[in-house]
Amino acid sequence: MSEANTSGAQPVYSIVRLDSTDGKRYQTDAIGSLPVQATNVTQTLGLFDGGADNVGKVEYKSDYVYTADCTIGASGDYPQSQTGGSFPVTVIYTFAQTVGQQTVYGAEIVTTQSYPKEMINDSPRNLYNQRMIKICLTRDDGDCDYRTGYDQDGTVKVPIKGNITYFGNIDLSNGKPVNASNTIYLIRTRAGGDPITPYGGYNIFNSTATRISGSNITWDLDWLKFNRVDFESGEMVYYVFKITLDVEGRSIAAFITNAPKESDPDRRLLNTVQIKPMQIIYGCLAEDTLILMQDGTEKPINALTADEFVICGNNHPRRIENITTGREQHYIDITARDQAAREYRIKASLGHPFVTANGICLARELTSGMRLKTRHGECEITALSLQPGELTVYNLQLSADSPLQKTQCALSTFYANGVLVGDALVQHLYEDEYHQRPKNVLKTLPAEWHQDYHNMINAAEE
Repeated sequence: MSEANTSGAQPVYSIVRLDSTDGKRYQTDAIGSLPVQATNVTQTLGLFDGGADNVGKVEYKSDYVYTADCTIGASGDYPQSQTGGSFPVTVIYTFAQTVGQQTVYGAEIVTTQSYPKEMINDSPRNLYNQRMIKICLTRDDGDCDYRTGYDQDGTVKVPIKGNITYFGNIDLSNGKPVNASNTIYLIRTRAGGDPITPYGGYNIFNSTATRISGSNITWDLDWLKFNRVDFESGEMVYYVFKITLDVEGRSIAAFITNAPKESDPDRRLLNTVQIKPMQIIYGCLAEDTLILMQDGTEKPINALTADEFVICGNNHPRRIENITTGREQHYIDITARDQAAREYRIKASLGHPFVTANGICLARELTSGMRLKTRHGECEITALSLQPGELTVYNLQLSADSPLQKTQCALSTFYANGVLVGDALVQHLYEDEYHQRPKNVLKTLPAEWHQDYHNMINAAEE
């Protein structure tokens, strides 16, 4: 992994995979993760042989991008197959981005002279959710693959375990692998840039959790702690694990990743293990919140079960498909009143969506005087208070069991303490929308990037 040498939010440029099924035709992919749509982003990517001659076309790409979607791929056919011999396959990736009058550059080179005999990724992987790897921070969701606490210092932990077996013995010097390197990081697709790296500059080759025996290396990092990051609900992240070391004098590279690529997940690749997309789950309502049920009664959210029916915003029933539970360290206490002098009070996480008279707003966006939708019409917010302290929280994921139900309730909403709020799917959608708003993007960028971002917005509106 590499980063451009500038202050503030950083772009990331990195080779994320090297693929082959026969040891002859190779494909490679790289990603430039950016915290902002930007102009003048140029990338090149190519495969080369031992004589430094290109194998296949050196790809060139210059375009406008959004966050972590700046990808490039290249391929090439070598005259013989590594399955029957040994020769260097080298990938060279370059990256350049102009911001104002300053251009940042990056480059990465990866060489492999063979491939592993077997690569096993025990974790992270999807265990219960068929579509993705779901990691729940302070949440207990029905299809969470992993559950862990969200430390008060803002760090996050991910289970990382696996092993690689090579065709020969791993070269060692004083008990350490020769010419070895390892990179592990996460990229937030919502935010872009600023890779989330292991806490304290963790190195698996210095860890007692890593063992090398003959031709095999194993690692069991349990819940590897990463640096501080402010995850929001439903964030998708790219996971990249790269390891290179010498085996009987030959450098061999291996990748475990879910970085973007259209590929068959069941295809056997020589140097890469492709895993499912990864999602972070976070954000809910207080446990004593009363939910309006199909029969008109109210029931505490902590007493609900899957397959019960609640009333959605258009007064039609929606089935509860899943229930998320967890703990929250900060929350918002909201008080509102309607024209009939009815008072409404509700506690919610900062990212929970509310239906207002002017559309969906997250709890963190609400202000006094705003009008919220209720089962009786509307109410006006009279007080908002950000509260510290641990709070048990819940959220619902609603399901439409028929096309008619989708029409009746186009948006998955339900009534909580009489106020109309969004379910987990709505929360994921509007958290993404919130972070893509220009004013919120600008908050994440260093000052020298602001004019470039404004220029991009103005050009898009012309």
